[in-house]
Amino acid sequence: MVQQGQYVNTGDQLFNIADLSNVWVEVEVYENEFPNVHIGQRVEIRSQSFPGKSFSGKVSYIYPFLDPKTRTVKARVEMPNPGMRLKPDMFVNAIIKVPLGSAIVVPVTAVLDTGTRQVVWVESSPGMFEPRDVKVGQQTDDKIQIISGINPGDKVAVSGGYLIDSESQLKGGGGQDHSKHTGGKPAAPGQAPAAGGHEGHTSQPASPGKKPMNMDDMKM
Repeated sequence: MVQQGQYVNTGDQLFNIADLSNVWVEVEVYENEFPNVHIGQRVEIRSQSFPGKSFSGKVSYIYPFLDPKTRTVKARVEMPNPGMRLKPDMFVNAIIKVPLGSAIVVPVTAVLDTGTRQVVWVESSPGMFEPRDVKVGQQTDDKIQIISGINPGDKVAVSGGYLIDSESQLKGGGGQDHSKHTGGKPAAPGQAPAAGGHEGHTSQPASPGKKPMNMDDMKM
């Protein structure tokens, strides 16, 4: 805040001196994820300035308010800064791994999201599929947690759900074919995925009272 040769008065602030051997990182956590963040959790910090290098710290404080513009909550991470590589005002990425326990997970492609309900097509007998309403939980890039609606070991259509749904609508007098590729996979208990959002899709299951769809060309 001063330059060489500058005149100063008594009491003027000349410098801010900070020990950068330890730093604070302010992490912005999305609204649907911050309930999983707690004080003391380990956080992995990565910077584009040091590709392949990661830094480690712990959550020391969670701010008590949400930013209405970004819909995020800030969490403060305290961490050592060896070599003073991390500089003030740098942008970094933070990874917080949250154990969610055991849960039923299926590929994201297995769930048809109408916006108001989520549907999974389950094989009721060889070559026969029926729609099941499910309640979903956390999601990663390719897996989604199923809270209720199916059981471990149920065989679900992991792709081609639109094909089955379209066939159902055609038998009911309407609809169109959205897909040409199908596949299947048993729903299995496993490590629940981390938090995240997913895209919605439009679908309509078979009308109540109709028989399950016979899809002999499904690859299971």
